[in-house]
Amino acid sequence: MKLSLLFALLLASAIAGQANNILTLSSAQTIVNPGDIVSLDVDLTATDPVFGYQFDLNYPTSLSFLSATEEGDFAVNGICGPPSPCYDTPDDINGIVTNVYDALTGSNPATSPETMVTFQFTVVGSGTASFSLANIFLPDDSGDSLEVDPVDDLGITATPEPSTACLALLAIAFVYWRFRTRKTTLQ
Repeated sequence: MKLSLLFALLLASAIAGQANNILTLSSAQTIVNPGDIVSLDVDLTATDPVFGYQFDLNYPTSLSFLSATEEGDFAVNGICGPPSPCYDTPDDINGIVTNVYDALTGSNPATSPETMVTFQFTVVGSGTASFSLANIFLPDDSGDSLEVDPVDDLGITATPEPSTACLALLAIAFVYWRFRTRKTTLQ
């Protein structure tokens, strides 16, 4: 009885400690200025052999627009790339790139951490916004869906350039000066 209980506990802890397949969004830049190009990587850390991917990317249209994509090392033998994965036309009104996908040909699956896709966005506004993945599908060698851990959103903050802030301060100073000189002229 004690031996079977010990075995059951060991088995349960091994199963609970097993990591899943993880997609992450990452960027070297999280604070940017309007006009900057921001690279956003979709990285895979796989515990199972992965033979393809499909997902949708949501992005903030008030802050950026998609300017380029590049496929990572994942699909050297993919059906779409390199240099670029397959995807539907980006919807810059709703901020979504749907059906980003590629599938491997041959028998060499992805199993190590690697970048699947890099998106490049041009920053057009200021503020804070987040990028996120949805409808994620990672197939195994049979085309069945592998379990994927939830993906955290990636936040990007776009700040106005210092020259914009200086110009705003000069405008306020000018208005104040005009108000003061007009007030003394009226007296």
